Amino acid sequence: MLCRSIASILRTSGDLYRRLDVNLQGMVPVVTPGDSAVTAMHLGDLQCWAQARAPYVHELTLRVTDGWELLAGVTLERLLRACSGTQTLYIHHLGGYKHWLPSIFELRHLRELTVTAGSTWVRLPQEFCHLTNLERLTIQMRIEGGRQVAQGFVPIELLSCIRLKHLSFIGCQGLFLPPVVGELMALESLTVNDTDWADTREAIHQATFQRGSFSTFSLTALDLSSCNLDALPFQMCHLEKLESLVLSDNNLCDVPRLLAAFLRRLRFIDLSRNRFKRIPPVLAALTGLQSVDLSGNVDLEVSPPDTRGERNAASRPLQHSLSLTQLVYALPELRSLNVRKAANDRDSRRPDLWTPACYSSLSEIMRAMRKHSPWCNLETFVCDPVPMPHDSTSWLGTALAE
Repeated sequence: MLCRSIASILRTSGDLYRRLDVNLQGMVPVVTPGDSAVTAMHLGDLQCWAQARAPYVHELTLRVTDGWELLAGVTLERLLRACSGTQTLYIHHLGGYKHWLPSIFELRHLRELTVTAGSTWVRLPQEFCHLTNLERLTIQMRIEGGRQVAQGFVPIELLSCIRLKHLSFIGCQGLFLPPVVGELMALESLTVNDTDWADTREAIHQATFQRGSFSTFSLTALDLSSCNLDALPFQMCHLEKLESLVLSDNNLCDVPRLLAAFLRRLRFIDLSRNRFKRIPPVLAALTGLQSVDLSGNVDLEVSPPDTRGERNAASRPLQHSLSLTQLVYALPELRSLNVRKAANDRDSRRPDLWTPACYSSLSEIMRAMRKHSPWCNLETFVCDPVPMPHDSTSWLGTALAE
């Protein structure tokens, strides 16, 4: 393989060498022995240049492509060993990631590790047990190799990462969350995005979030967006410390009422771009909510016939349907509410976007905000334009914020 130039490899190096960006994605296949000699020369220059400055590097980025381990593997191994004080490591791989550099697990001061690739056929290495200071781990790659690889993708040795606070799996199709995830004693946020979890019973082990596990005492933020969920996993009820719940871009049409009995500390919930036709009644029972996002639910009705004009939802928090006015009335700490349906300004002008009864509810919330009604503490209310009462061709703005 042939590097374009040593200058391009180190072009984005930071001031005082605290940041080092090594880009080997511009390498092209070796055609002649001369190409091989030039490549070896460039890699030698890279090693000499970087090793002298390696002790000062705190953030290291490696950009590689398929075949890098055949020629540049030794150079990168030596570079990683020289950067022994690195606290942040980013690895961006074009293609299939099938080889973990052993020297990664010799970085005793490493606090943040991010690995992105097109796909992988190997599990996370057992050597993760050596990264005891790791606080943030992000894995972004599609899992190949079938169900066996997916179920063993997260090793039990990850329990040795006793300071791991933030764990993210992005685009890991076929991912299986084993009980080891629930036993990470310092875990504060868990993110699983862009993963096909149509059947959560096969995606999340029943003991992952069981009552008494460390996650039930430490996890405060859970993001399961774009996971193709049509129902929430029942284990979520055990996460009593949860404050932020993101469930956007799924196929949900209801939220289990059982959540109201356990998620007492929930402050933020994102249910945008799902299939809700009614406001989930359980939201009125989550009295600590400060932000609710229901945007992008194109069939949502905010003023069901059986609750229209009624504000007292506190006495019947788990009824079949809930109006927007009742929701705001029941949540005294609610500061932000988003019910915008339209994806763009053109769609927001459609007269049939909401029913007349829904427009009435939207207008009532707006009036309550302007008049500072005691039952409405909203600071931000985002919705589609509402027709003016005396002129159906005039429209209010798309958002009202104070």
